[in-house]
Amino acid sequence: EARKAAYRRTQVSLKKNIEFLIGSNFTTPMKSAFIATAKATYLKTGLVDKKGNSRDIHKWADGKNWPSYGDWKKTCREWLSDESKKSKWKSIQALLDNTEEMEEGNAWDWMDNHNTFDATGRFITIDVSGLEDGVKEAVTILLMDIINMRLKTPSPEAYKKKRRTILTLDEGAALLATQTQAKYIVKLIREARAGKMSVCFDNQDLDGAASILPVLKANTDFIILMCNMTKENVEEFAKEFYFTEKDKARLMEKGKGKYLLLRLGQKIPGEVVLTKKMKKIFLNDVDAESKAGVCISDNYEIDSRVTWIRDKGLIASNWITKLDDYEIEGFTPTDATS
Repeated sequence: EARKAAYRRTQVSLKKNIEFLIGSNFTTPMKSAFIATAKATYLKTGLVDKKGNSRDIHKWADGKNWPSYGDWKKTCREWLSDESKKSKWKSIQALLDNTEEMEEGNAWDWMDNHNTFDATGRFITIDVSGLEDGVKEAVTILLMDIINMRLKTPSPEAYKKKRRTILTLDEGAALLATQTQAKYIVKLIREARAGKMSVCFDNQDLDGAASILPVLKANTDFIILMCNMTKENVEEFAKEFYFTEKDKARLMEKGKGKYLLLRLGQKIPGEVVLTKKMKKIFLNDVDAESKAGVCISDNYEIDSRVTWIRDKGLIASNWITKLDDYEIEGFTPTDATS
């Protein structure tokens, strides 16, 4: 059933993708023709039957077994020479004319491929910023649907073993530029918990984001508002969240890493403080600080009198005067009794 639902969701997603690409020229007859030809293209793969039931499941993971836009256009051309499909000829030709950019050597020919990506990878970055307007929206909708489908697990056992996924939408308000995209973002946020997923809606200003604040309030465990805000932005948030004058002053504080965490009606101020290791990794900042009687090593400080024992491979937690990270490289935490 999960695979059947995924296949149906794919059909809807592709229809929306084509609708965005073609724009206002996409008519109801063209939509009907696309649905019919897309279904016929999928049936050719042998991976689904006419009712949408899955077949040859062992082939599903390989993107090469699934149809591309080129395969779909081939189906369209076959239908144009089939008298039994004559009622759809005009709409099919219109589809082909409006997707000419997908032909080899044209601007959208990169869309005709069998590529896929592993949604189980630990870190995945998808950048669509370089795409032209119209195409960017179409691809964004398609990618969000792919991510959403992959995150939905088919069994309770798989769900229990699944690690939480964090999806960060950089400049998230830009995804709300059109009504259709805004609807997809709202749907993604509301379905996130079912997929054991956390959605991070990252934005530098409130342009376009104000309309989604009620949805965020209703569907998130907590909200982090970074400080250094303008008075205008603070007042915009204040329409949805009750802020005291102290809260407002906090949000307008200058500096890096300061935030106000909103959870269960509480407003908790905080600050992101990087450890020495984080500074080295992210900022290439190496702290050469030294203190009398103290040995500073990478991400911790230890009394210099016991460094010779540390060098033999043993270190005790009560020798450490300051720890700037979660672990010390080369050492495994253990109880003294073990």
